[in-house]
Amino acid sequence: CEEVHNYKGKEAQCDFVTETESCENEEGLFEYNDFIYCLLGGDLVPLAAVILVIWWLFCFCGLAVCADDYFCPALVVISKTLRLSPNVAISFFGVTFLAFGNGAPDVFSALAALDSGGDPGLGLGGLLGAGMFVTSVVCGAIAIIRPFRVMQRPFMRDVIFYLCGIYWTFCILWRGKIFFLESIGFLLVWVFYVIVVVVSGSIYKKQKAQEESKKAGADGSESKLRYPVNNSDDSICKNEEPEYEFEDIGPLRSLLEACNPINLEEWPEMRWWARMYEVFKAFGWLGFFVALGWIYVIANEVVAILQALGIVMKISSGILGLTLLAWGNSIGDLIADTVMARQGFARMGFAACFGGPFFSIL
Repeated sequence: CEEVHNYKGKEAQCDFVTETESCENEEGLFEYNDFIYCLLGGDLVPLAAVILVIWWLFCFCGLAVCADDYFCPALVVISKTLRLSPNVAISFFGVTFLAFGNGAPDVFSALAALDSGGDPGLGLGGLLGAGMFVTSVVCGAIAIIRPFRVMQRPFMRDVIFYLCGIYWTFCILWRGKIFFLESIGFLLVWVFYVIVVVVSGSIYKKQKAQEESKKAGADGSESKLRYPVNNSDDSICKNEEPEYEFEDIGPLRSLLEACNPINLEEWPEMRWWARMYEVFKAFGWLGFFVALGWIYVIANEVVAILQALGIVMKISSGILGLTLLAWGNSIGDLIADTVMARQGFARMGFAACFGGPFFSIL
C-alpha cells in the first residue's frame, strides 16, 4: 500500500487504495486509508493525519482506562476468589495477574498487528520497545516515588529470565522462522518462571521464619509453664480420635469449587447484605472477559491507525512499533506500577516491570 505515493492526484490515489487488497483494514472498525486519500485526499492529507493522531491518542486513553480501571480490578477480585495465601500473593500476583494486566495491551496489539495483514515488524517492535520503556522509565519512576532496597536474588532472577527470553526471540528473528515446538517452549518457559517465583518466595519465607525463631531463642527469655488446677475427669484429655467423614470429589468439581466466588460453607449463616456482596464477586469474571474484549477491539484500532500513519509519513512499521506503539501501550504499566508503589507495594510493581515484558515476549 506504500506505493500509493507513486500516483499523483486525489482520484488516482483513491482508486489505488480502494482496489488494492493490502490497503483494506480487515480487523479495524473504519477504513482509515479511504478516509485519508478518498474522503479528504489531495492537499488535505496532512489534516487527515492530524485527525488520526488525535483519534489515536483517544484510543490509547481508552486502552489505558480499560486496562487500569476494569481489567486490573477484575484480576484483583479473581485473585481473592482463588484465595491466594498472603505469603504467595506478592510474588505470585506481581509476576502473573499484575504482569498479565499490564501486558494485555502489548499482547493484543501484537496479535492485532499480525492479524491485520501479517505485519510482524509492527508487533515485535512494539513488544521490544515497550520492554525497554518499562524496564527503564517505569522502574525509575517506582524508585523515585517509593525508594526501597532491591532484593538481590529476585532481581537477578527476573533479569536473567527476561534476557533469556529476549535472546531466544532474537535467535528466532535472525533465523527467520519458528517451529511449533519452539512456540510451546515459550509457554513452558513462562510456566517454569512462575513456578520458580512461587517456590523461591516460599523458601525465603521459611528461612526468614527460622532466623526469627533462632533470634527469639537466643534472647534467653524464660517461658512460664501453666497447668490446669482442675483435676476432674472432664479436664483429662482422652486418647480418642474423632471420626470424620469426607466426600470424595473429583478434580473437576474441586477446580469449580475453587473458582466459585461464593463461600458455600458460610452462605447459610450470612445475612442478606453479606450474601449480596458475595454475589457481586461473580461479576469479576464477567468484567474480566468484557474488559478483555474491549482491549482487543481498541488494540485493533490502534494498530490500524499506526499503519495508516506509517503510509502517510513513509515510516516503516518497525520504527512505529518501537516508538509510538510501545510508548502508548506502556502507559498502563506506568500507571498501574506507580499506583502499586504509592500503596506500599513497590516490590510488587518492580517485579511486574520485568514480569510484564517477559510475559508479552513469550
